[in-house]
Amino acid sequence: MKSVNLIPLQLRQRWEWQAQGLKWTLIWGVSALGLWITYTVLVQQHTAAKQQVEADRAMVTRVSSATAQIQTLAIQTTQTKTMVENAQLLELTDVPLALLQTLIECCQLQGRGIQIDTVRLDELSPSTSKENVITPAKKQLLLNGLADSDLTATSFVNRLQASGQFSTVELLSIQGAGERQERSFSIRCEQKL
Repeated sequence: MKSVNLIPLQLRQRWEWQAQGLKWTLIWGVSALGLWITYTVLVQQHTAAKQQVEADRAMVTRVSSATAQIQTLAIQTTQTKTMVENAQLLELTDVPLALLQTLIECCQLQGRGIQIDTVRLDELSPSTSKENVITPAKKQLLLNGLADSDLTATSFVNRLQASGQFSTVELLSIQGAGERQERSFSIRCEQKL
C-alpha cells in the first residue's frame, strides 16, 4: 500500500522550514555562544597576560634599580677599601718617619758630640699572645756611629729612652775608634706599640 499524505504542500514546506530554521537557529546560537565564551576566555587571558607583563616590567624596574644601587655600592666599597688601604700604607710609612724624626731630634739635642754613620730599620716578627691575639710587627732601629766620649754615648741612649718612641734602647757596644778619643757605638732601639 501506498501512503498518501493529505497535508498540503505549503504547510509541509512551512513545517520543514520551521524545523530547519529551528535547527539552524539552535546551531547558530550554540556556535555564537561558543564563540562568545571563547572570546571572553581569550579576553580574560589577554588581560591577565597584560597584567603579568606590567608586573614583570615593574619587577624589572625594581631589579634594575637594585642592580644600579649594588653597582654604586660596589664602586663605593672599592673606593672605601682603597682609601683604607692607602691610610694603612700611610700609617706604615709614618712609623719609620716618626722613628727617624725622633732620632734626628735626639741627635740635635745632644749637640756636636754624636755622629750617626749608619741607620738600619728592621721589622721584628709579630708575636702571638696566649689568647691568640696577634700584635703587629715592631720596628727596630740599629744605629752605628761615633761619640766624643762614653758619657756622650750613654747620654744619647738616655735621650732615646726618654723620647717615649722606643720600648727598649740598648747600647750594644762601645769601643775606642783608633788613636782618636772618639768612641764608636752600636745601639738597638725597639719601637713602642
